[in-house]
Amino acid sequence: MHVMIVTQLPADRARPEGGVVAVVANLIRGLVGRGVEVTAVEWGSSRSDAFDDTELGCRVLPLPLRHPAFLMNLLSSAREVSRIEQAVRPDLSHVEMVPELGWHLKGRRVYSVHGVAHRDEWLYGRAQRFVTAPVAAATFYLARKRFRHIILHNRGELDATGPMHHAILHEIPNAIEPGFLEIRRKGFAPAVLFVGQLSRLKNTLGLVHVAAQVVRKVPDVQFRLAGPWSRRDRPSNRVAVERFCEEHGLRDVVKFLGPLSRDDIMEELGGAACLVLPSFQEMAPAVISEAMAAGVPVAASRVTGIPYMVDDGKTGMLFDPHDEDEIASCVVRLLTDHSLRERMGEASRKRVAGSNDPDAVAKRHIEVYRQVIADGSP
Repeated sequence: MHVMIVTQLPADRARPEGGVVAVVANLIRGLVGRGVEVTAVEWGSSRSDAFDDTELGCRVLPLPLRHPAFLMNLLSSAREVSRIEQAVRPDLSHVEMVPELGWHLKGRRVYSVHGVAHRDEWLYGRAQRFVTAPVAAATFYLARKRFRHIILHNRGELDATGPMHHAILHEIPNAIEPGFLEIRRKGFAPAVLFVGQLSRLKNTLGLVHVAAQVVRKVPDVQFRLAGPWSRRDRPSNRVAVERFCEEHGLRDVVKFLGPLSRDDIMEELGGAACLVLPSFQEMAPAVISEAMAAGVPVAASRVTGIPYMVDDGKTGMLFDPHDEDEIASCVVRLLTDHSLRERMGEASRKRVAGSNDPDAVAKRHIEVYRQVIADGSP
């Protein structure tokens, strides 16, 4: 079987910025390991020449962005993807993240939901959102109708995408690296870990507000924020976060770690008391599955796909991301209740073990691919 995957890939395979690109890379490794020939079309690539990726085990065809305007990039990239399809002639094309890239595909195809750009655009709060968000919504809904088969990572994603009565839906969890299941927890330290882009969307300002509350009850706590500052966010968000930390004496409480490699994230999870994810919008964040695999309790927002991943009170705790008092209460409880952390950590490992392994996820994708091919229609 030959599959063309249209996606973004991490520029540094060992240090992906964002869980989605890490998930896709894990999927490609799993497919290749099961004997699938993969050609990856790398949308938004900084490269110009095709090459054999020894890290992923596949052929990579770079597709750089050629226009400053996002919509123009989508239109030109979609046409280029169609030309690549005709040249490569795969058995099936799998479009990840951006359904618009499959607009002109002629052969059999499947689309995986990883986010909804127009919803995120509103939350970033930039002035141009009044134009970009409606345009992105229109192109998204038109493009996804081009796919008869759509892969979801949990049913909560339908809350963000809306019903898809035209499509056959397949639910497959995200692939995470097996190394997360092999993490050995260290002795207790009051470390609260966040992994993701630092942005308005991820509620970074709310998180440092929570840190100011928690340190009053757990004086030796440390909030460790791993990830880059979002390039899509307004600069004022970073200024507000840094100013709050400075004004409230949080320099030793809140640590900005920057982008970390996968090995570094595993190391951080090994020493974390809990993972906190106070985002206003999420789909099926891979970092939650990674933390659960490591036996780390999760405190996360009660939004979109997260309640389908975290069993409130059993594998973690859910909260309203707009309620900083509730977030702080969840974090304090996880920091101070050893038996609760142990129970949740053990339950988390059991829930994730086996289901999120790249080989198991790849096997389920191959089953979907075979169904799409047998279906006959694009």
